[in-house]
Amino acid sequence: MRESEAADRLLTVEAETELANRLMQCVSIRKLDDPRQLEGPAIADALSDLENIFRKYLNELLPRVLTAPTCEALEDALADIRGEFQEIVWHLWYPKFFRSALLGQDCHPDFIDTSLRP
Repeated sequence: MRESEAADRLLTVEAETELANRLMQCVSIRKLDDPRQLEGPAIADALSDLENIFRKYLNELLPRVLTAPTCEALEDALADIRGEFQEIVWHLWYPKFFRSALLGQDCHPDFIDTSLRP
């Protein structure tokens, strides 16, 4: 990440920690905790990672698609976008708060190692 991008981040390490602490104060979030994972930090981490993914998509990946000089370059750029989209799905799946509302509680995409979270 370039220095200017780091300065533009909304969820710095400190902001992510503060958000996780605020989320852990919410009863609706705490009720989703399980013994292996607190929901507040899972949400804050997902949001931070999503910020990175969206910045990468806008700043690097979409421009590569738009300027690809050949079909091979275009397909390579699209494959990289698909990989980032899989990361988005992971970050929507991992926190129960997002999973149940957006994907369904019983959603288990093949590419997600569901043993990482019940």
